[in-house]
Amino acid sequence: MRVHSFMLLALVATVAADAQHLTRVSKKDLQARAILHNGPSSKVSMWIWADKYTYQAGQSLTLRWTVKLNGDLYPYTVFVYRQNNQTGKKSYFPGGDTPSDMFGNTLDDGFQPVQLADANKQVLIGSGGTFPAVSVPSELGMHTFVVQLRDYTGTRVLKTSYFKIGVVGAATTLSGDITEDRTLTNDTQWNLTGVVFVKNGATLTIEPGTFIMGQPGSQPPSALVVSPTGKLMARGSKSRPIVMTSSQPFGQRQRGDWGGLLFMGKAKINVLANSHGQTNPAGQFYLEGLTASDDTLYGGTDDTHNCGTLQYVRVEYAGSILAPNNETNSFTFAACGTDTVADHLQAIYGLDDAFEWFGGTMNAKYLVGGLIRDDYTDFQLGYTGKVQYGIMYEDPDQPGNRGIEGDNNEYTPDQLPQPFSNPTFYNISYIGSGNFYDDSNNPGLYLRFGVHGSFNNRW
Repeated sequence: MRVHSFMLLALVATVAADAQHLTRVSKKDLQARAILHNGPSSKVSMWIWADKYTYQAGQSLTLRWTVKLNGDLYPYTVFVYRQNNQTGKKSYFPGGDTPSDMFGNTLDDGFQPVQLADANKQVLIGSGGTFPAVSVPSELGMHTFVVQLRDYTGTRVLKTSYFKIGVVGAATTLSGDITEDRTLTNDTQWNLTGVVFVKNGATLTIEPGTFIMGQPGSQPPSALVVSPTGKLMARGSKSRPIVMTSSQPFGQRQRGDWGGLLFMGKAKINVLANSHGQTNPAGQFYLEGLTASDDTLYGGTDDTHNCGTLQYVRVEYAGSILAPNNETNSFTFAACGTDTVADHLQAIYGLDDAFEWFGGTMNAKYLVGGLIRDDYTDFQLGYTGKVQYGIMYEDPDQPGNRGIEGDNNEYTPDQLPQPFSNPTFYNISYIGSGNFYDDSNNPGLYLRFGVHGSFNNRW
């Protein structure tokens, strides 16, 4: 039976006037406070998160939040709800389908604003929290928990935090080669074990809202690899992204827990025969980070080669280093052509690069890289595509290396094989921290070995 809302462990949740760190604001003081503290320019920082990504029906869920006022004393109307991203239906806390504030007041009742206080990892939903724990219903697929800070009238949204979970019926191991068309559905948690190749004409389709968990500990590390004879169709959406992350519990995940997402195609690359100790043909090479084989040989003459479609995909805690200068990245694109679609991608907490291109002509746009250990956008071996719109950021506690690192061919720089690396970058912001992982003098833009390129509107 399909259940259309969360079942509260208590049928009615009562929120006390001073619950947790909230103070009601009287109607007498409301407008004066609102004008005094300039609500429309909210300075509050807010994060919410559950205790894991995926749940099965009947499991208990806890949601926490951290609030930093940053001197903001504006009285907010707080809305808390869960949205089923398959149907769009919203369920408001403390209960009901009608939009209501956290006290259960509707517009007709009159909303109740509150004065927030700083909070650090406090329980919002769960034992000891503002709302009792919830039991996950059998509504399979992706759901979003939302906390909104609205103005004192309750009609204008000023700040919103989100956290997405998956409700699944089971967990299934994904291993071995994929040699026939296959679909990964969002009603299942997929545990990626070892290196999984998509090849021999097969297309792997991943539904929007699907969670794929890379398993640490295997040698080589778990990774999803699309060979030149395979294709990946991963069309997520804004409301239902595809999330590929570490299988470790929250708080124990680390960079490099798993290998990442790798694509290989048949577009041109600029590698000479028998380069770097390999026995490769001219114009083809073996993918860095993986064992040399027919499945890892990329490159060719088809500059339109379609490696697949990748939209609204997030990769976390990936990028395993197998040996010095031999690593996998969060996203790796090798010799992918112009028919490849890649947009709205996020790489976070990667051990090596966020995005790296090895030759090819593919374009990419709307990229986000955060808290990466090495470089954020890296290219070599004759990459000639276009990259536009993105933000890459780090902080002093999570240092990385370069914003852009570009090579023509590092294996035979004295011969400068063609096509030259000659990409075009537009409208990408790189936010450094002043700290570096393994070098005290890393430039934000680092080009070498005869590289060409055009880099515009960058910060």
